[in-house]
Amino acid sequence: MIIAVLVIAFLVSWGLVFVTTPLLVKLARRTKLFDLPSSRKIHAIPTPRIGGLAFFSAIFIPFTIFYFGMCIYLDLPITYLLFKRDWLGVILGATFIFITGLFDDLGGISPVRKLLAQSLSALAIVSGGIGIEKVLIHPWGIINLHPVLSIVITVLWFLLMVNGFNFIDGLDGLAAGTAFICGLFLLIVAFQTEHYYMTIPTIMVAGAAVGFLHYNFNPARIFMGDSGSYFLGYVLAAIAVKVSRDETAGGANIIVPVAVVLAIPVVDVVVAAFRRALRKNHIFKPDCEHIHHCMMKKGFGHRKTVFILYGANCLMGLLGISYFYLPPAFFWTIFFITSVLLFLLASTFGYFDWFLKSDFMISLKSKLRETQFQMVFLRNLWWLENAPTIEEMRKRLVSILVKLNFDHARLTIFSPPIDERGHQREVIYSAPKPGSKMPLVSAPLQLNIPLISGKTVHGYLFVEKHIMETALPQKWLLNLVERTAKSVLDWIVKNRNKWSHPTFVNNDLQGGVRKQTFILIAKSPAMSLNQPH
Repeated sequence: MIIAVLVIAFLVSWGLVFVTTPLLVKLARRTKLFDLPSSRKIHAIPTPRIGGLAFFSAIFIPFTIFYFGMCIYLDLPITYLLFKRDWLGVILGATFIFITGLFDDLGGISPVRKLLAQSLSALAIVSGGIGIEKVLIHPWGIINLHPVLSIVITVLWFLLMVNGFNFIDGLDGLAAGTAFICGLFLLIVAFQTEHYYMTIPTIMVAGAAVGFLHYNFNPARIFMGDSGSYFLGYVLAAIAVKVSRDETAGGANIIVPVAVVLAIPVVDVVVAAFRRALRKNHIFKPDCEHIHHCMMKKGFGHRKTVFILYGANCLMGLLGISYFYLPPAFFWTIFFITSVLLFLLASTFGYFDWFLKSDFMISLKSKLRETQFQMVFLRNLWWLENAPTIEEMRKRLVSILVKLNFDHARLTIFSPPIDERGHQREVIYSAPKPGSKMPLVSAPLQLNIPLISGKTVHGYLFVEKHIMETALPQKWLLNLVERTAKSVLDWIVKNRNKWSHPTFVNNDLQGGVRKQTFILIAKSPAMSLNQPH
């Protein structure tokens, strides 16, 4: 009996769309209700955009017929529906969201009013007693939600579905085909959860989607418009909430299977929201970076892109209904593997390039590089401070300064150390002044750092490099050089009595003080070696 009813419901919805859609095409041409081509859109010619009227009639007319038939068959009053708050909420909300989309198709609605209308449509469902109040997730059991959180999650679910189907309605046949696939899998979920009464509206959605595909598949003769995508997303969201409700578990929603079945449109709208938020754009500001746009940019044809996304929807649908048959651990393992594979596949299409190229990601990569550099730098400083001989210390100092990209470096050590009087105590820093006309390539950054402990000077560390070659921020670079000089000073103070005839370039004896100078780096000796010691 139920199969016969479902077949009739499918054929009636399919037939109504099949008959009414050509009439809507003629109406749109007479009234000039076209979706005009633009740089963001795929189609090249003006196309009617009021196909949502076909969906609305193909679902509400059969629903009305079946309702009156049920009232007659079960001897119920015609006003029976008025006492069913849940169904009344669905009908009022679906009608309101359809009218909102239709106004948007005819003249356009501001993003704020659009979001407000969508939220009110979702609240109509909530006021009818339909909501996600408890969530059943195996193996963790039932999670009770606070009433306020329940309302927020329910409204958010409807917003995701409504805008999800609106966002994927960017290629001919994509949204309608997705609605058909999702409808079929939700039909299976309705049978699995024994919500047989929900199978009729679910099969009506599938039938209407198939009927519309005849006119909407590439090349499309009509688009469903915002009225159609809003209406489809809303109805499927309501069906998902109803069929996922498990009365044996206290009315908890088995949300995982329906969320997986509807994952493709939901994920696309979530990714779009993050993408636009990172760019500080309005969430309703359209762009060309949805998954179907990315695939088209990679060279996939129109139909090939649509069929690949159909396949992804079928894969997620199969995974969703497998929730009822597989052990929890096995299901979550397959879910994780499938999600990773789909993520990698989407990445090859360039779907997440916006994130990799975002200011946030560039800043994060820069901070990670800085952190990694500092870790290596600190390790090298430790090696320097623990060098057994002056030659080893010199080699490790050279290694550090080379990593900092210096063109010239010179270490001068006094033996014994001398009194600080008459010697510089502060770091001498020289660089081109702001606004200087000196060519950038010839602008040196020079540091002469005294190695002072207490009131004695143990030597100097002189370094030089071209500013154009400074990859690190100058303040950070100065800090690193000063920390290096501090480590050298610590080594000198700790190991002065252990020196053993080091090899040096100059060994000058002035006033009883031996001055040993080590040329550490000399990429440009003609310019650098003449600097004062």
